[in-house]
Parts: sequence; C-alpha cells; structure tokens
Amino acid sequence: ARLVERLLLPAMNLRGVQSGGVGERAANAIQPEARASIDFRLVPDQTPDAIRELVEKHVRSQGFHVVHDTPEAEARRREARLVKLEWGPGYPATRTSMDLPVSRAVVRVLEEAAGGDIVELPALGGSVPMYVFEKELGAPLIGVPIVNHDNNQHAADENLRLQNLWDGIESFALLMARLDTAWP
Repeated sequence: ARLVERLLLPAMNLRGVQSGGVGERAANAIQPEARASIDFRLVPDQTPDAIRELVEKHVRSQGFHVVHDTPEAEARRREARLVKLEWGPGYPATRTSMDLPVSRAVVRVLEEAAGGDIVELPALGGSVPMYVFEKELGAPLIGVPIVNHDNNQHAADENLRLQNLWDGIESFALLMARLDTAWP
C-alpha cells in the first residue's frame, strides 16, 4: 500500500524503552526490569477498551501473567513472566467522509483559496481528540491543517513556515466568508 494509505491504518508506536544503563551507568548484569512506553493510533470502529482487551489477550498468549498494580515480591517470585500494564484513558478516532456535501464544499473553498488542487485525506495520521467535538456537536468534523510537511512536530525544533501561517489565515478567512454559499 502507498504511504498515504498506510497513514490511515491503526498503528502501535513504541515511544521508548528503558532498561539497564549506558556510559557511566553501564553494568555487566542482567536487569530484572524493563519498561516501555507504547501508544496506539486508532481508526473508526476501534475503541480504547477493545484495544486494551486485545493487547492483554495477546500478552497473556505469550505466557505472561498480567497485573495492573505494582506487583508484590511474592508475585515476582511466583510468576516467571510478569508484566505490569498501565493504561491511560485513550480516546476513539473519528473520520469524516470526503463525499459529504459539507466536505465537498470545504474542498471547493480551500481550492479557491489555494488557487488549485489541495491534498484531501479522510483522517490525520496523528492523535487529535476530535471525537469530543463530534460527539458533543453531533456533526461531522473536518480538520484543515496548515503546517509544512517537514515541521518536525513535537520535536525541539518544531516549526511552522511563515508562508504557511499567512496561507492558513487566508484559507480560514475564505472558509468563514464563503462556506455558506459553497454548501448547498
């Protein structure tokens, strides 16, 4: 599949692993513990609860005893393969069809603002809790990102090109001024 299609699939991200030490903290010893930080990018029809259940089922199928609180010494002695899973709250994904009349109207106005074709994707590749607004408003949501493709999102050198900012201001102004007439 093409990269743009793969961005719309569910994903598990390994954000970090910690065990033992390096440099001055290095030791020739097998560490008794390791930690990992993992997050999941969900797609519509997936829920955090369902993913938790699937992950825990898989971890158990690998021979691990799963706990959710810090295990006591007795549990550590009793269980050869012990894993503590800590879950954050999570949230479901949302996706708006690009075939809806409102979606087509937004595309028309943004193409007018851009002076040509724009890139249309039914979802973002990142985590944005848009479901809260969709649920509360009972309406489809359309995100209009204005960042440059190489903005190094979430890094120390995250950036936004000034031209993207000015273009974004013009795009949003045109959406506010013309969406009602572009949407039948």
